[in-house]
Amino acid sequence: MVSRRVTSLLVAALILLLPQVASAVVAPTKVYDPPANQWFPFRNASYLLYQGTSTAHPRHYNAYARDLTSGTNQKLNARGTEGGPGGFDPGTNTVIFQQWSDHSAIRMFDLDTDTNVPVPGVLNSPKWEWEPRISTAYISFFRNTKVNGVWYADLFLYDRVTTDITRVTRLRSSHYNLNGTLGERYATWSSCDRKTCHAYVYDALTDTKTTIPTRNGRPQYAATVDEAHGTLFFVRSGFGCGVSVIFYKVPVANLATAPTKVAQLPDGIDADMSSLDGPDLVFSRIVCDKNVGIFELANVAT
Repeated sequence: MVSRRVTSLLVAALILLLPQVASAVVAPTKVYDPPANQWFPFRNASYLLYQGTSTAHPRHYNAYARDLTSGTNQKLNARGTEGGPGGFDPGTNTVIFQQWSDHSAIRMFDLDTDTNVPVPGVLNSPKWEWEPRISTAYISFFRNTKVNGVWYADLFLYDRVTTDITRVTRLRSSHYNLNGTLGERYATWSSCDRKTCHAYVYDALTDTKTTIPTRNGRPQYAATVDEAHGTLFFVRSGFGCGVSVIFYKVPVANLATAPTKVAQLPDGIDADMSSLDGPDLVFSRIVCDKNVGIFELANVAT
């Protein structure tokens, strides 16, 4: 069965690959970088969501909402469980997140009223469901499935209006799979084997799934769609953690177009899942073999 902490394995997969030399350095801006690790960043005008560990408990993962005014953190998952956020229901302070102990459940919580919000009944099956994402139109999530003795991670898209549910893709659980972001039309995700990583985008309007083109088999991940401007952001790196890590953008309607370089991280620095907060691209910045913090590339989605 797949690990409950896929992004940690994704980084491990990158570290196992052969190193190359990185070039120019572009430094993003720090958003939040206390000791230990912070993953899965989502931000709106009021809160920063993230999954965090502590130095005392580096393998225990909690979902947090950080109040941007007071600087206080609120843990979303219940005592005795672990958790990870999946983003804001657009235009609200309602959060979707995963909570697990011996079973994994997808939950929603209204930060304004400090109350639980009902989750559609099609979710929270007896199977392991994880890494939810939310938009006004959809909810996406992985569900583990065993077929003929082999474990798979199925990525589903739930239509919040029609209540239809679509299996977008089936990935081997032996790979390192990571849900990306979700909009009113597009969903992204990535999958890594021990050689490289591939990033994907799904168009719900046309029911088409596309692998984002790469060069020379280089790893690609952390894909995010800016639907307001029709732009896809993604990371392409060399073979190894923190090797030639470059953020690119490309028109989502024409992925064959040569991508435009947005920023490059220093040698030894990598990136994980990213999301948009207005014009800012917020992401987990990885200092290889050390720690993970939350940084941003400001004003790139314009």
